[in-house]
Amino acid sequence: MKVCLVGPTNSGKTYYATTGLGVERTHDFEVGKGTTLGVNLDLISYRGHEIDVWDTGSIHVGLGAAYTKNSDGIIWFHDREDNPLPFDLLHDPSVPVVHVWPGGDRPDPMSLLLRKLQNTNIKSLL
Repeated sequence: MKVCLVGPTNSGKTYYATTGLGVERTHDFEVGKGTTLGVNLDLISYRGHEIDVWDTGSIHVGLGAAYTKNSDGIIWFHDREDNPLPFDLLHDPSVPVVHVWPGGDRPDPMSLLLRKLQNTNIKSLL
């Protein structure tokens, strides 16, 4: 299953991937230091599901919108200023999108996305 993390610079995509999903980076990661170039691809096991996580960059976007093509789900991170995405999304409108807003307590975005996917009977989750 393919899940894309999208959003403007410093909206928390890579922070979520490393702290919320347990993705290990081969380079040192500090909050507010550096930016994802292009995309980081990680295969994770999450609650019994194998998920290809595409942590997209927002300054040097590389393929940009093509990253979201053929996604099973999208987690869209917003920043405090609600800046737009650095690229348009290329995905089927029936693909579930979970929006993540800064601050406050919130449910885990991947859990919400999996629930949406199960409700739409995605074959890869059956």
